[in-house]
Amino acid sequence: MPGYTLGMSDHGPVNPREPSASSSVAVWSSPHARIYADGTAARLSSSLVGTGSAPTGQAPEPGDAAITTFDDLRTGPHACGADAVLLADRTFDPTMNFQGSPRLCTLEPLVRPSPASEPVLLVGLMVRSPGYLAARQVLEDFGAISSMHVTSHCSPGQGSLYARLFDAVSLVLAVLGAPDLIDAMLVPPTPPSGSDPKLPPTEVPDVPVEGLARLSGDLGVLIRCQPLGLATISASDQASWERTATLLGPSGTLKIHETGISWTGTGDREIESWTGEAPLFELACRQAATEVDRWLAGNGPKVLEVDEALATATCEATRLSCRTREPESTERARDLLSRT
Repeated sequence: MPGYTLGMSDHGPVNPREPSASSSVAVWSSPHARIYADGTAARLSSSLVGTGSAPTGQAPEPGDAAITTFDDLRTGPHACGADAVLLADRTFDPTMNFQGSPRLCTLEPLVRPSPASEPVLLVGLMVRSPGYLAARQVLEDFGAISSMHVTSHCSPGQGSLYARLFDAVSLVLAVLGAPDLIDAMLVPPTPPSGSDPKLPPTEVPDVPVEGLARLSGDLGVLIRCQPLGLATISASDQASWERTATLLGPSGTLKIHETGISWTGTGDREIESWTGEAPLFELACRQAATEVDRWLAGNGPKVLEVDEALATATCEATRLSCRTREPESTERARDLLSRT
């Protein structure tokens, strides 16, 4: 299933178009990821020339006069002179026809595949974080992994539950490999008694949910991996930002954070430790912005690639398990996705 690319290959940029020497970018976001999009845009070194979102019926807040605002994704980026668009919209349709054919990258995983000739770069994944890159340097010494737990949380406005699930699944696939069966349960969000009007309204979808983009709430996932491995995931779009992973094995416990790791052996003996600064969400925005800047300059991240089709199928199997209340396989999920 061709879709977006999760990184850059060792043979150069993933997008066949040559990057501009001084690229400009526009940002398009939905309410569910606007805080993440704004935080990433604020840390871009590339020239930000436009911001847009779907019409809401409300007057837009005043912004920088030098930055054009638009409400039509098809024509807005071209009108403001953008070479590329940073997307943060869980409902984006990659088959959309753009005026000017800008390059595309996204903070949100796509629901449907994009044309193979025009891949969309997915930025900001935990598998490209400084913490995971540090963990890769010690995984061989750490040895066998019996189980792992991934926490992937965000608040409303910092992204969709699908994005947090995809992020966690990508990490599991990178560490343990292909999944066998997935068992999951979704607890929909409880409507708050008094909410911040600046935040997007909390959706309470009926369970069973229809479509990955509509997932919302707290999600618990149990993944059996091949040939032998166990992973659990806690994903939420109703909590404070947190992305961590804990790996267990005969060599002890390896904890992976946004910017570092800690490896503790038996008897609480510290073997390796490298941690960075907080706040965590700011670090995540900085990571995404750096990836966008490098991609625009033709120097995208050269890291371990994750099979995006398998990651999407694992997410879909998770959603199916929430519906059927039974373990589901990625093979069945792939079959269902191929029919849509």
